[in-house]
Amino acid sequence: MKNLKFIFIITLALIMGGCAKKGTTDIFRFENHQVSVEVGETKPLLVTGNFEKGDYIEYELIDSEEGILSFIVDSESKITVLAIKPGNATIRASIAERNVTATIIVEVIMPKTSAIKIIAPDNIVPPTAEKPRYQIALSTSVNFDFVIIPETEVNNSVIWSVEDANHKKIVSDKVLIDDSGNFMSIVGGDMYIVATSLDGKTNAKLAIHVEYKEIESMIVEVEENNSEAATVDIKNAYLRESIKLKAAVTPSTANPDVVWSSSTPNVTVDSKTGLAYCNSVGTGTVTATITATSVANSSVKGIITLNFTYAPAESINLLSADLVAVKAGQSTNLNAEISPANANPSLTWSIVSQDLVPIFDLITNTEIKNLALLNQTGNSASLKTIYQGEVVARVSSNVDSTVYKEVIVKISKRPEPTKIFIVSDTAVLKQTANFFDDSQISTVTEFNTGKKYLAFGREITITAKVIPLEAYQELNFIVADPSVAVVTSISEANSSGETQIKLVPLKPGVTDIFITHKYASSYIELQSVVLSLTISEQIVTLDKTLPSETIKIGDANFEYYYRGNLSNYTYEFEEAYDITDFSWKVTPGEGGVSEGAKIQTDIGDFNDTFLFIAETGTYHIEAINNSNNQVFFSTQVIVN
Repeated sequence: MKNLKFIFIITLALIMGGCAKKGTTDIFRFENHQVSVEVGETKPLLVTGNFEKGDYIEYELIDSEEGILSFIVDSESKITVLAIKPGNATIRASIAERNVTATIIVEVIMPKTSAIKIIAPDNIVPPTAEKPRYQIALSTSVNFDFVIIPETEVNNSVIWSVEDANHKKIVSDKVLIDDSGNFMSIVGGDMYIVATSLDGKTNAKLAIHVEYKEIESMIVEVEENNSEAATVDIKNAYLRESIKLKAAVTPSTANPDVVWSSSTPNVTVDSKTGLAYCNSVGTGTVTATITATSVANSSVKGIITLNFTYAPAESINLLSADLVAVKAGQSTNLNAEISPANANPSLTWSIVSQDLVPIFDLITNTEIKNLALLNQTGNSASLKTIYQGEVVARVSSNVDSTVYKEVIVKISKRPEPTKIFIVSDTAVLKQTANFFDDSQISTVTEFNTGKKYLAFGREITITAKVIPLEAYQELNFIVADPSVAVVTSISEANSSGETQIKLVPLKPGVTDIFITHKYASSYIELQSVVLSLTISEQIVTLDKTLPSETIKIGDANFEYYYRGNLSNYTYEFEEAYDITDFSWKVTPGEGGVSEGAKIQTDIGDFNDTFLFIAETGTYHIEAINNSNNQVFFSTQVIVN
């Protein structure tokens, strides 16, 4: 290209035939207000108007960066501009004598590219039906060229780049292409070589495939391990810590992609990144075999063994207060956790000191050997206080006893009981026993004496408690008439202070039950509670309108109604003999007649006991122990 000087001001003197004549300049302008010129092109610009020969017209370049364009004067009203680089410039024409001006804006633009073609070098393998992309060996440097249409002095270059198989630009130091089209990649796979016009509006793409070498072997190494356990062995870490692994393939130009897997669910590994993480160490230590399998050849593998353990215990954090004040008889919960969180969480609670014991308790007349008792569940403990004083409870790490925390428990005097409260619904308890129901007949043992009795009827439960809860909760239950019912069990007070007594009826009757505090002598103002217990026999009414059977016993016919098994009752006394020798007695009552009802056993195919009814009326039925003629069961039946 010729060198063109940049002209700032050019003065044209129009001297035609001597002196110029005065004329009019009512019209003075460029033919166009704005024009566009491509880089490298020239374009004439004309000035029109009513000016006369001999007027001086000056042309100057204003509002322009340097080097955008230049111009030359062709005649009195024409200049020619040369576009040099993209940008905008303004040219002004003026006649100084007449004080008139005209301007034109010149826009310099890049030439429009209609097409680009990428030319592949001869030293790469061209596409085939089996491999439809150009094949380039890994780490091989090749040069791509191009053809651009139209090609001018300024429109003769492109911008090179590389895209992945999804047409996303690759920005990596592993895939490089320079301004001259020199390309090299140290990673394999499908890619695109891209040539783009300088204005960014036109590009061309060439599909290539960078080939890996065939993989031969692989080793797995630790790439990063920030655990303190790594100071002993780089393959060691603690619970909930990670180890970053890497796989090195041979040859180095083989496909490095692998799939990671772990031999244990306690250690997970990211299948793509090789980041191994331990989520559990079980009883203390877990060993995991991590395998890297080649994507290119699944028979090529690399393995490494990692070891994970609990982190060392550093401290214990109390989740409850370190100073607790309670009343004797109250319980308080103690909670703690280990730090760091990935240390062995197991803790042990113990009482390490307490005020001088044993102490004699004048209320219970017993020797107090412990002011409190601990019951541990997991890492928590319940401290049940017994007597006033001060106790120090310690929680320590199961694996390092030097790591511990202590809790001071100050126990104030136990309050006095103020009331015995019956939790049961009613103070008068009634119990009905069914004479004809084997399931309600059993052998029971009296709670205090250990004697055995033959009982009938459902078990009776009475629940009572002492107020306040912190007071001594021990209660006594006394049955006034032990021939009516016996106490079979008395529970210890539960966490709500409730004590349960269980009684079993022996026979119909009425008796009082006295509920007193075990240490009533020390609490003279505490009132006892008396309950009245009534046990009544069931009167069975037989409806003769119901279906019945008839049987002949001796010379009389009897109707019978099956009402349950009354045979084979066993009753162990202190002398340990059974009531197996007994007889039934039926005595007519009001409206009843002699021989109007009978007891018969072992009827037909039945090994059962039946009551046979012949006449209406009331009948008294008794079971008599043949060894001593004592009646141990009685009831009555009304026949309608």
